[in-house]
Amino acid sequence: MARGFLLGHASSARLHYLELALRLLVGAALLVRAPAMPWPQAFTVAGGVLVGTTLVPWRRHQAFARRTVPQALRFLPMLGVASLGLGAGLLYAIVAG
Repeated sequence: MARGFLLGHASSARLHYLELALRLLVGAALLVRAPAMPWPQAFTVAGGVLVGTTLVPWRRHQAFARRTVPQALRFLPMLGVASLGLGAGLLYAIVAG
């Protein structure tokens, strides 16, 4: 299931623009709320990266995904654990901030 999700991200313009909208929304929220959260510099950088990467054209995003996702899938268990850890850290920062 995770493989299909990751491989499908840049597969169509519709999915690409949906991902861009979500990335922009989350990035902007992090930038706005970062000063009130623990580790404000980390969340400012993360928000800036999310907002900045919304400028990547779909074809370039698609080419990047085709090249890197198959390599990243070899580390899927580690990516899952890292995602859980980062998600827990974000949840803590939201609650604590």
